[in-house]
Amino acid sequence: MIQIIIDSIILYLISQSVSAGEISFSLRKKGYLFYNILCVVLCLYFISIFIPNYRIAFLITAILIFVLSLTMYYLHEFRGTNVNFSDILSINTAKEVAGGYTYNIKPIFVFALIFIFFMFKIHFDFIGAYRYILAFPHSRFTRIVLCIVVFLLLRKKISESKYDYSLFAGKNEGYLYNFFSSISIFHKNVCDDAEIEKAKDNFIATSYKINEERVNTIDTNTSQDFNNIYRPHIIVVMNESFGSAHRRVKTNVEVTPYFDSLKGLTKGNLYVNTFGGGTANTEFEFLTGMSIGNYEYPVMPYNNFVKRDKYSLARYFDNLGYKTVAMHPYTATNYHRDKVYKRFGFDELIFFDEFKNKEEVRN
Repeated sequence: MIQIIIDSIILYLISQSVSAGEISFSLRKKGYLFYNILCVVLCLYFISIFIPNYRIAFLITAILIFVLSLTMYYLHEFRGTNVNFSDILSINTAKEVAGGYTYNIKPIFVFALIFIFFMFKIHFDFIGAYRYILAFPHSRFTRIVLCIVVFLLLRKKISESKYDYSLFAGKNEGYLYNFFSSISIFHKNVCDDAEIEKAKDNFIATSYKINEERVNTIDTNTSQDFNNIYRPHIIVVMNESFGSAHRRVKTNVEVTPYFDSLKGLTKGNLYVNTFGGGTANTEFEFLTGMSIGNYEYPVMPYNNFVKRDKYSLARYFDNLGYKTVAMHPYTATNYHRDKVYKRFGFDELIFFDEFKNKEEVRN
């Protein structure tokens, strides 16, 4: 047991330093060091349930934590936000965009990797713990029990506090703990998904009924362009990465001449819950009217919740006699949009491969 605790402390120190890109051990919030170490202990015990050889179980745990920590560092650098469990479910999307970045190699990455293999090959012999080399120090039943105990301790702590979205969460409470606190099984969901769906559907259905009654009060015989007036073309362009920086920065050429030339538009400020990544969440909120804020922990609805047909603006307009089209200038599998858009009820889907004579920017 002492050996496991020592190894967990070392792996935490490696993880914290790799995630920060520099040697970083201390945390700003008191008491969280213990829970970060528990995260490593949980991983070690969980893997050991299936792999009784301690050395192998340790090596697999160490590599997984190293890869996770490396991912935390790069995503924090590229996206400016923390890594949460929903990002793991978006691995295909990550692979598609990964080639557009430049990856700098920090000395701490190389040192950490060498140190992990050093521990694997040598440090067991240094302490004379030969019995640990061949088998795990506990029976499988004991490992399962300890795994459950550690899980419950972590769950109790995580469920008592909200997920920390701040850019300094890793330095405040630890990168490992921050990641674990984003996993849904550690939370008690305060929202009942069925009730949320029911309330949302009732709201949209009521809105449709009101609009239908309004249209029915019009005398279609005296209205020559009834369909054009009450069923105009509706085009929504969503680009939450667009920013009008030229309002604050002086340039010698116009940055967005076409956008600036648009007159007679109703404009305003839009607040979205995404920054640098996870843009599909904004789509979900717009198309369903459902706020991500209703969920207690980080979620990516396109990955987590849209598993069946759902009511949306596409279905709303379909009921009014519209043809609905969803167009996205990227791959169809990006955030599972090819499946999600169909479940939202869009009549036609257009993705990157179907764009003719397209001009690409940065590949």
